[in-house]
Amino acid sequence: MSLPSGAAVLARLRAELPAIRRWGTRGFWAVTDQALFAGTNFLVNVLLARWLEPAEYGTFALALSWYSLTLNFYNAALGEPAIVYHLNGHRIDESYYVAKLLRNHIVITAVLSAVVAVILVGFLALRHPLPLSVVASLSIVLPLLLLLELSRRIAYAGESPPLHRAAIAASIYAVAGCVTLFALSLHGLLTAEFALLTLGLAAALACASALPYPKGQLRRACLSLRYEPLGPGQLKYSVGLARIAVLQWLAGPAMLPVVGIILGPEAAATAAIAGTLFRPCTLLSNAVARLSLPYFCSAIRQGRVENPERGTIYALATAPALATCLYTGALALGLDLLVPVVFGRSYGVSVTLVLAIGASTALSFVLSVAESRLKAELRLSPAIRAWGWGAIVRVPLGSALILPFGLEGAYVAGAIVRGVVCACLFRSLSRRG
Repeated sequence: MSLPSGAAVLARLRAELPAIRRWGTRGFWAVTDQALFAGTNFLVNVLLARWLEPAEYGTFALALSWYSLTLNFYNAALGEPAIVYHLNGHRIDESYYVAKLLRNHIVITAVLSAVVAVILVGFLALRHPLPLSVVASLSIVLPLLLLLELSRRIAYAGESPPLHRAAIAASIYAVAGCVTLFALSLHGLLTAEFALLTLGLAAALACASALPYPKGQLRRACLSLRYEPLGPGQLKYSVGLARIAVLQWLAGPAMLPVVGIILGPEAAATAAIAGTLFRPCTLLSNAVARLSLPYFCSAIRQGRVENPERGTIYALATAPALATCLYTGALALGLDLLVPVVFGRSYGVSVTLVLAIGASTALSFVLSVAESRLKAELRLSPAIRAWGWGAIVRVPLGSALILPFGLEGAYVAGAIVRGVVCACLFRSLSRRG
């Protein structure tokens, strides 16, 4: 088999140059957007950890864990279908499409806020360590935080609005949130409730700059409160994503509320601090996940991807996963010095906990890219099976390790579960390929 000539290689590179330049630019703005949001979340957690008592900060962290669960359901119902159906050609007019997304957002967030409030009020009877005032604050800010998530998803999906609008929204969110928290702390008014309301206010200001449609469409959307599918088969697709979201939560984030119930808010604060240390890795993970889904959608639409291409998945995930491993090792070596300096106290974060979270984070890169490949071609059954096995393993393993080994045992179980999910997912891909 003869090798292509130098002229043919140059001609191919010249033909691919516009696409390389486009994805390079989008990659830059995606990393900038994720850096601003991850940096803001990191700074907010650092400030609250220093200014609040451990139990109060643990209450805030538990509230955010419930927001993460709600966000998974929201992305299943609207966030990820908005990207897939946008890039797969199931859209009509750009402004009409965005107005449809807004109508669906209002309906979905109203339902999610009510469901979260009812669940958490029910948990109060089980001595869940979330006060009723925190539950009310979380229900109020959920629609605003999720609307900001949707506006960023729209920017990632296409060219209108351009992706740099998401970075501008992230900048507004960062400045408004941190300045307001500082003002509340200065006047002695900072609590978990006011921290949540501050994030909601910052999200509202950021949405005003990120949403790409005029006020008239906003008014019409608010007057037409009904859920409208984005394209053929979208409801079935969203149900599949919701099943994945539930299984992912059972196999992972569900452990933080369980830790709060069994070990108390202080242990939840320790877990939150350990998670905050990995915000730079979360930045990379989110950027990889958000770019890989549009990439695979575009490749499938253009006929450039005909098989699972595990090599592509490994290539997209290897570099950030290795960087996470190096970061975890450096973090473990300097843990005793870093945590008290940054957060004002040690919070009981151990090396074992850091290593377990680092392993889970490194595996999340491979999982996110592999799932993006499956979501792009509307094929969710391998991911459902893989996370189903993860949830089955997590419940008995987590229960067996959390009681004798405490917080560290719970997160070691999480790392093992992510390894099981990776094995199941790639076994499904290899069977097909």
